[in-house]
Amino acid sequence: MKYLTPKKSKKVPTGETKLHKTMTFPISFWATVEQIRSKQGLDTPDEAIQVSVMQLARKIGIEA
Repeated sequence: MKYLTPKKSKKVPTGETKLHKTMTFPISFWATVEQIRSKQGLDTPDEAIQVSVMQLARKIGIEA
């Protein structure tokens, strides 16, 4: 009987840099992030933070 061995998945570059860093914020920060996530219909707190940072960056002219 032949057994199949799983193939290693190929990593596809996504253009993202992943960083694992512990950051501490007060609970009011996370409550605000959750409100942004909910009102904007986003899936994760990460998305809410990314959207907020990019909007601010555009507003102050450091991102196109």
